[in-house]
Amino acid sequence: MVGVSYDRFTYEPLTPRMCKIDFGQNFEAFMREKPKNQPWFFWLGSTDPHRTYEYGSGVRHGKKLSDIDRVPDCWPDTEEVRNDMLDYALEIENFDQNVARTLDVLEKSGEMDNTLIIITSDNGMPFPYAKGNLYPLATHMPLAMMWKNGIAAPGRTVDDFVSFIDFAPTILDVAGIAPEDTKMHPFAGESLMPVFVSENSGRVVPHRNRVILGLERTDLGRPHDAGYPIRAIIRDNLIYLHNFEPTRWPGANPETGYRDTDDGPTKTAVLESRDGDDQHRFWQRCYGFRPKMELFDLDADPYGTNNLAPTQTAKCDELREELFAVLKAQEDPRMLGQGHIFDEYPHHNELLRGYYERWLATEGADPEVRKQLLQKAEEDRKKAQETKL
Repeated sequence: MVGVSYDRFTYEPLTPRMCKIDFGQNFEAFMREKPKNQPWFFWLGSTDPHRTYEYGSGVRHGKKLSDIDRVPDCWPDTEEVRNDMLDYALEIENFDQNVARTLDVLEKSGEMDNTLIIITSDNGMPFPYAKGNLYPLATHMPLAMMWKNGIAAPGRTVDDFVSFIDFAPTILDVAGIAPEDTKMHPFAGESLMPVFVSENSGRVVPHRNRVILGLERTDLGRPHDAGYPIRAIIRDNLIYLHNFEPTRWPGANPETGYRDTDDGPTKTAVLESRDGDDQHRFWQRCYGFRPKMELFDLDADPYGTNNLAPTQTAKCDELREELFAVLKAQEDPRMLGQGHIFDEYPHHNELLRGYYERWLATEGADPEVRKQLLQKAEEDRKKAQETKL
């Protein structure tokens, strides 16, 4: 990131684990100090709702377990999971309140109507089957945009798909900067200005009828720092996922603790479901081996837990062909037989490179401990192979 960091003002949030930066005061300082009568850009980046949370804080601050109208069917419906969800919600509300204080400052400045405001999230919930995956809980992000002087016909319902790759070209378009003048690599996304200035509802830009998703490595915990490569396409409210290495553990190897999910009560509940005959499906869905192809109907199955691929082969073939055509046009190494290069990129932190091998030499160094952990991992492998979803 470039520019001056505005984080000198802090406050005491509801829990000691919440972000302590007072964004309202810091934005007020920015507005005082920025050059007058000049365009400006401000990035409000909070650590809320990153883990860890203070367990039970949601209930302690007025929420009830019954406020959760539905626990996603990839997790057990337990008191611990509901508390975890409420604690997460409390942190989201804390972020919302910081945004509200910042918007109050903007409105008082008189620049609200001529400012494009974008509020979104950088990834999905830090829960199993969410962050670190390509399922809806990981990739269907909240997005709110406001620009009174720039968005025509407010109140429209627009069906165009929007992706993160569209934000940079949109901001440049608003600022009147040609992408080629930035000296940056050509953008994969497109400006949203045609949607903003249109007065039409429904599908405004005809080719905004799909989203392409990709995943390689989000954490460590597999031999040789390997990732879990996936590509996906969403179209007609169907999501097709292609798992390129289905023999790998999707959440990283069990002996290292499934590192591709942040630790928390919901992760614990899912891991404890492993040996229960009536609960095993939760562990299998979140951490077991996955088939090469997955297909979900997001209207009937918004969390993506009922894989239709075995019975909808024609639709899988259609979507895979469309997905692969896009990836080949983009020269994705996975399409060129060179996918191994993604796994060979060294981790940016030298201390974490070779994490799995370092784990074997430290936590797994005791022969008996190593034997027990690897034995349990092999049991998990057999269970996963027996019940692959």
